[in-house]
Amino acid sequence: MPKSILAGIDLAASSDQIIAAAQEYAEAFSAKVYLVHVAEVGLIPGDAAIDLSLLSDPISGPDLPINVDRDDEAVRLRAEHRALQGLKTKLSDAGIGATALFIEGATVEKLLLEIDRLDIDLVIIGSHSPSFLRDFFSGSTMKEVVREARCPVLVLPPPSD
Repeated sequence: MPKSILAGIDLAASSDQIIAAAQEYAEAFSAKVYLVHVAEVGLIPGDAAIDLSLLSDPISGPDLPINVDRDDEAVRLRAEHRALQGLKTKLSDAGIGATALFIEGATVEKLLLEIDRLDIDLVIIGSHSPSFLRDFFSGSTMKEVVREARCPVLVLPPPSD
């Protein structure tokens, strides 16, 4: 029986579905829920992530590429943080012990670190594609988490339109 649940939240359409499943499992097993959103900082057009460690000056900090506006990036990160806090409040208002964790970095790496650090018993994540089995075999965050996590992973199909 899970006592600690990690809900991987990417703030896409599937987030409500993930929250509902996390609430259902938390109520059934009196479990605590950790809502984890990993923000990949320094996204450039096309959503290609860049490795900020390669661009950082240890004294002055990261030197974002010319096409990444620092103000836009800050606005995006604040909006994501507020949205995550709103989802936490939704669970807390339902009587679920919930903690929201907003983490910057590479999604799979950070999720796996939190699974271990928090001693998670169950992970709940969503799929984006209607053919989520194809995604599983072709490579995705979902595939990596399922393959590498040391606990059961519940993968929810994308919400129906």
